[in-house]
Amino acid sequence: MDMSNEGSGLGMKIMNQGNIKTSTTTPRLITINEPQSHYVKLNVGGALYSTTISTLVKHQSMLQAMFSGRMEVLTDNEGWVLIDRCGKHFGTILNFLRDGNVALPDCRVETMEILAEAKYYLIQVDFRTNSNEKEIECLCD
Repeated sequence: MDMSNEGSGLGMKIMNQGNIKTSTTTPRLITINEPQSHYVKLNVGGALYSTTISTLVKHQSMLQAMFSGRMEVLTDNEGWVLIDRCGKHFGTILNFLRDGNVALPDCRVETMEILAEAKYYLIQVDFRTNSNEKEIECLCD
């Protein structure tokens, strides 16, 4: 497919040569009304995760609102729930929801990124020192 930018003076052509995957899926809004033991597939900024609904609703957070049926969620045609957020630290967020605490990395930048993600998902956290290891623990219960 040739999409010439004629008349712009740029002489630029944009071509789809088959190596770029284009999606024809139309995202749709649904309400999650599944048993808490049911697994859900999450696409967080292109990073794919699978977890139970019980993990997502375990603590008071935006994720609890999304997966308890109180909010609609955006899904693709394959059933992946779409979350428009960087997925880099979402695994850490899931582990935090599962266990109520998680070890923080030594890197201050990564720690701040994780805390920013927790804030985005409305998860209240507190710093605790536990045998010379940095951890964050849930304050919401």
